[in-house]
Order: sequence, then C-alpha cells, then structure tokens
Amino acid sequence: WVEVIDESGKTQETWRVLTSSHLLKWRLLFENAFAHPAVMFRKGAVLQMGGYDEYFKCAQDYELWSRLSSNWEVTNIPEVLLKWRRRENSISAVRQKDQKEIAKEVSRRNLEYILDKPLDDATFRSFRVLYDFSGDEFDPNRIHDLTSNIRMLMSKFITKYGYRDESVARDLKAELSTRMLYLLEINAFSAGCGDITLHYWLVLLYWLVIFDPYTPKMPLLRILKAILRKNMVKKGKILLNILKLWRQPQGLGK
Repeated sequence: WVEVIDESGKTQETWRVLTSSHLLKWRLLFENAFAHPAVMFRKGAVLQMGGYDEYFKCAQDYELWSRLSSNWEVTNIPEVLLKWRRRENSISAVRQKDQKEIAKEVSRRNLEYILDKPLDDATFRSFRVLYDFSGDEFDPNRIHDLTSNIRMLMSKFITKYGYRDESVARDLKAELSTRMLYLLEINAFSAGCGDITLHYWLVLLYWLVIFDPYTPKMPLLRILKAILRKNMVKKGKILLNILKLWRQPQGLGK
C-alpha cells in the first residue's frame, strides 16, 4: 500500500490497493494496479519477458506488469511500504496527459489479449468508462452494449486464465458492481439529467441487480434518495420495484 504525503511530509491519503491475484489481473486490463517504487520481482522472469518496453515511455511499468501477470501470479502486500510525496512539478504531474494516453494503449492491448480480437473505439470506450471517470461522458444509449460486453469479457477472462473456483466469478461481480454503482452515482443524478437519460441509467441499475444480487444496499438507497429528491415519483416507483426484485435472489445473477 502507499501513503501519499505532501511536500511538508503530512499524510494526505492512503492507497489500499487490491491484493488478490485474479482481481489484480482483472484491474490491469484497465489501469495500473501497482506502485512502481515498491515493486519486487524476479530478475529472471523480467528478462524472460524482455524487460521494459521503451515504446511505452511514461507507462513502461504498467505495460511490464501486464505482461508479467499474464504468465505468473501477482499480489500486493497489504501494509504501507511506501511513502509517495506529491509534488505539483513532478514528472507524474507534468506528463500526466501523455501517461494517460499511453496507458490507454496498454489497456486496449490487454483487453484485446483476453477477447482474442481487435476492439473498435466505441466498445473500448464502453469498457474504459468503468475505470476512467475523468474521460468522455458515457453515452447511456450504449448501456446494452456495455452490459453484454462485460459478461463476455468476464467469461473470456475466466477461461483465459483457467479459473475454476466459483469465488473468482463472485469477486469479479463484486468488483464490477462497485464500479457500476459509482458510475451511476456520478452520472445518473447529475444536474440537468433529463428524464430520458434517467431511463437509461435505471436500465443499468436494473441490470446490475440482476447481474449481482449481492450489490451493497447503501449505494442503492443513496440513488433512490437522489431520485425522490428530484420529485421523480414515477422513476422512484420503478426503482422500488427493482429493489423488491433485488431482495429475491433466487434465479438472479445468471
């Protein structure tokens, strides 16, 4: 884990990152999941994979971890072993835009490796929206594409790595549920969100409840309160019906 400090050494936050190998491999499909200065690896394994790739410049570490994770198990140690000083003029801050664009290249390659096929731009953006909340606003008209693609990706991921334990699928569903709930909270009830747009977000919420009946209650209740606060009684009733369905887990999550 990483303790982020300011220029005076005061703690600002602590990054408590994933530790399970299968979840880290999943997260690497979308973004870096390791703190470069704290990483330990076997020299022979890195040399076997060809070492750092100079082509990827600012995201060489992310690209290398992606290749290593496709051949070996990976993990994070669940304790703070690094203090990272945040500076406004650091390389990370100055080259953030370049780093982000190159990281997208790595992410796209990782997804294509799992799916065994090239991704068109629209499909790639629909995947990325779950992990890049600062990017272009997601088109709610593509919710159906997102949900069907997520199922396909999850199935291909489990097959690619030969996972047989049902707990892996449960962990992946929980990870995706968390991301989708956050996506809903920051988009569905933003200022100026129209009735039609809300309809699409409710479709995603409905799908989420079907996908993972163990979705945490509190975020769902916050979303319900947001709807009622906007006096959208009709939409509120729809959501209440969704919550009733959520309380009947038999047959769900298939």
